[in-house]
Amino acid sequence: MFRSACDAWYKAANTVSVFHKFKFTGYNCQALPNHRPLSVVLGKLRGDVIALQATGSSRGWPVHKENQPYHYTNLSRYSIYTWPYNSSSRLVNRSCGLILALDRRTLPSTAVTKLYAPDSELEGRAGGLRVRLRKGPDLTVFNLYFLPSRYPNSVAICRKMWNWLEIQLSRLPARTLPIVFTDANARLGTTCMYSSDGALLVGPYSDQRENAAGSMFRSFLLRNNLAAINTIFRSARGHTWYCTKGFSACIDYILSLPYAAALTDKCCIQRSLGHKLQLPNSEQLADHVPVHWELTMPTLFPQQRTSTAWTRPQVDEFLSNEKSMVDLCTQCDAWAADDYTRSCSSHAITNNDVDEYYHNLHCFIFSLLDTWKPNRAVQHFPCESTAVATLLDRKWELKTQLMAADDYDLILFLQCQLHILHQHIRLERERSWSDRQKRLSTAVLDHSRHKRWRHAWFAARALVQPGLGSRGRAYHFPMPYRPAVSEWLNAMKKEGRHRGCRSRTIWQD
Repeated sequence: MFRSACDAWYKAANTVSVFHKFKFTGYNCQALPNHRPLSVVLGKLRGDVIALQATGSSRGWPVHKENQPYHYTNLSRYSIYTWPYNSSSRLVNRSCGLILALDRRTLPSTAVTKLYAPDSELEGRAGGLRVRLRKGPDLTVFNLYFLPSRYPNSVAICRKMWNWLEIQLSRLPARTLPIVFTDANARLGTTCMYSSDGALLVGPYSDQRENAAGSMFRSFLLRNNLAAINTIFRSARGHTWYCTKGFSACIDYILSLPYAAALTDKCCIQRSLGHKLQLPNSEQLADHVPVHWELTMPTLFPQQRTSTAWTRPQVDEFLSNEKSMVDLCTQCDAWAADDYTRSCSSHAITNNDVDEYYHNLHCFIFSLLDTWKPNRAVQHFPCESTAVATLLDRKWELKTQLMAADDYDLILFLQCQLHILHQHIRLERERSWSDRQKRLSTAVLDHSRHKRWRHAWFAARALVQPGLGSRGRAYHFPMPYRPAVSEWLNAMKKEGRHRGCRSRTIWQD
């Protein structure tokens, strides 16, 4: 159902979208020979985004410099962003180090708007960047290299790394698509895991026993609504790490949103390529193998987004906005005072045809709402509030005028107006978010005071947003969710530390 719903939505958006195909590859370089150049490795892996872990300093690749957590350089057709290891940190060794390589033909270096680096304690184990194309999608890519479980305090250190990544994800705007490459050293187990709206987060193709790091990994995926892509598809089934003693496991993953998983063209584990990249004349795989993912993602034109059904918060906001309601009532009064409307109403009353009267009324209301500016803004820019939608609609009008302008003074004026409008949009979004949280908090207290526990739980769930990810992130459009009665009962049966109250079901219809 999840895949068919996404396919239908994107098929409907096909006429108003530009589709971009991207190739992502993640690989742990620990088995590479020391003399192999980085350009040769990138040429064999291929991809628009290549994430490398365990780059180390013994291969002659960039090393750490004081007060410089990352480096940038050009190599062949790739832009290389390096997070080298820090020798003064107790959590890293000479094998640590990360690289994100971007193909400049599809993702130029000018599109990189921000770089992410952790504290000095975790340097060489985490990093990321955001790529924002003017006529393309918005991507935020992270690369993480976790400690194996045999290290002392590995659980606490891994938790610190997950917390750092969760903080970075919570600060991302909703329009960006997060993609995480990780050598997690975690086994997710064989049990499928779904989000609160039924999206598959961990698939059935992870045939191994879950360990402590895997439990922490699952908890992170559930909190942030991220899916382990290579566990969902049969073509990516198998292990990504091999030992010469005969052990193997799946510990390398690519994470993204469940909606992005529905756009996957190909996902596989490149074992033959991994065998070619390691030491020459090796008889068998001795370490990690690359994980490859291809997807075709649309870039929607915001002025042509598919319309969405009105929700209860939108209706409440329209009714609470005095200016919009006065405007709507004024237009209704003008329609009612029109001569043609009066004649149609008199004819319907004379013939005692109530259906005709209400049919005329409904036709007018529908036509009015289609042309009404606040409603048109909400239909074109579905977002958190009507005020933000109106500002975004105004922003699009200014951009349209700017594209058609040929006078220098007019261009400067429009650019100044856009700059001011960006500030207003930011402030309005912060205000609407705080108003939403205050409204939900008041609803929780009010329903609890009157012992309406079902409504209180619904408001509390919307307040904390457990399954929707940080800031309620969704892919291109908000994700509505209403829990079933059985889910309420199961949630309330849990203990208090698991957000339950140890309830007991007495009767169920």
